[in-house]
Amino acid sequence: MKKNANHQESLTFRPLYKRLAEKVSAQILAENLKDGDFFCTLNDLCEKYIASITTVRKTVALLTAQDIISCKAGEGITIRDIESLRRMVSLRCRVLLLHHHYRKKLNDFFELRLSALVQGFSTNDIATQVIYREALNDESTLAFYWQSSTGIVCGNSMVGDVLAACQEYGMRQVLVINPPANVRLPPNFHPVFYDFAGLIEQSQRFWRTGNCRKIVMLRNEYNIIPPSYVDVIDLEEYPSVEVGRVYGERLWNESSDTGFWVTDDFVGLGLYDYFRGRGVDLNESKRLLVNSSPSRVLTDELGIAAIGFCPMRIGEEAAAHFSRILKEPDDEKKVHAPLIISAEASMSAFRHNELPDAST
Repeated sequence: MKKNANHQESLTFRPLYKRLAEKVSAQILAENLKDGDFFCTLNDLCEKYIASITTVRKTVALLTAQDIISCKAGEGITIRDIESLRRMVSLRCRVLLLHHHYRKKLNDFFELRLSALVQGFSTNDIATQVIYREALNDESTLAFYWQSSTGIVCGNSMVGDVLAACQEYGMRQVLVINPPANVRLPPNFHPVFYDFAGLIEQSQRFWRTGNCRKIVMLRNEYNIIPPSYVDVIDLEEYPSVEVGRVYGERLWNESSDTGFWVTDDFVGLGLYDYFRGRGVDLNESKRLLVNSSPSRVLTDELGIAAIGFCPMRIGEEAAAHFSRILKEPDDEKKVHAPLIISAEASMSAFRHNELPDAST
């Protein structure tokens, strides 16, 4: 491990003028400058970064040689090719997207989130590499990709593996989506939390607009902790439409004022299908709520009320958040507040004119 640490240190060493070039590049991008725009003078850079004129001149010479800026005596520094700078930053920032599913066992929610992450990083001029579970089991493959990365994105089930990889292959900036509550994250790990408290509050507001006197929850997501008046059935089976139908048969004899709060969309669809096949439409009587992505086409077309977290929004916001962190110069990394993803409701869940006052 000591040899690996020394090797890692030698790989990350950069002369002062190159580190200053990284900061100047970040400043140019942050100011949204265009080709031909005036940037600043050499003295401005000396004062801003408390650097010697020799270091600043080397920095400017490097960026000039890369055709990013132009510097003329008496005119200062102007932008020459902002797109070249964006491409260079993209090549420097390479993010590994660690996928905890195998290629043959993909989940559409995570695939939509992954697609939005890739698009979001691309919009911010950052290259990505998706690593599926089978590749993660190959240590040599993981080591190869790790050395070429500046950032890692992972989900809650992979935090332990990523912590171990950081110790083995070198520390990286890490974005953790929905991290487990029982793991203490180091400063270079940046959490993205789902607002489960907000999801529960919106779900309660949904039930308050109906006439259900009893609520039964079918739960496979243990971060969703309902009020004490809700009867909870924890699902031991892998969630599926067929599991929903099975529970539909078990719950068929519940009274007509019983509502069903389901934390998985496939189980909710199965439950809906079972009741619908016997002449009972759970949607019409507002007896069914699914905590799932509000953008699901299937639940929306059937009119099933859904309150949950949109995978496209998660990916888009997480990519933008992590891009800002990665583009900060290494010696200016700050402690960032966690990103909080709010729950959203489908059109079927609420009609705005039916919403009660949030304070009631």
